[in-house]
Amino acid sequence: MTRNRDRLIDKKIGSVIRMQRVKLRMSQSDLGNSLGVTFQQIQKYENGGNAVASTRIPALCQTLELSPNDLLVWAPAWTASCRSSTLGL
Repeated sequence: MTRNRDRLIDKKIGSVIRMQRVKLRMSQSDLGNSLGVTFQQIQKYENGGNAVASTRIPALCQTLELSPNDLLVWAPAWTASCRSSTLGL
């Protein structure tokens, strides 16, 4: 169950990355180049296939003009939902 929840979190973060990248009219290749990864890796981040490494978050946020908190804007509602389902509330 935990891995399933992790994948959902990765997908949520990936959707924030994609929305901001598109908003800035940036290609996956441009973002990848700025982070030192391939466009395929950016695709995996955006689709939730791979988690973004914590060491990449500062560069990612700087490039996308986001704060780390912006990647987790949905987290309070998500956390409450997970806690309720875990505790059977």
